[in-house]
Amino acid sequence: FSLSKKKSGKKGPWGDLGDDIESVIFSVGVALVCDRALQGFRNLKSVQIPMSVTSICGNAFSCCPKLTTITISNSSRALENTHLSIAAK
Repeated sequence: FSLSKKKSGKKGPWGDLGDDIESVIFSVGVALVCDRALQGFRNLKSVQIPMSVTSICGNAFSCCPKLTTITISNSSRALENTHLSIAAK
């Protein structure tokens, strides 16, 4: 997938960039968004999910207080085994 960073120049694995990431775009071909995939990304505001995704596991986006938009591409296939909870403020 593709990551947009809030700040530049920070080195290290993408997991260490959780506070810097504002948007995530999963690439076409990704089939699963795993449990806790983006957990704790405190500045994450938006996620784009392609039609190839068939399952989103629980807590995939937990502890992302600024997440306001999850865009799922139009698809004739329904998401299977999806346990996505979104809490309103």
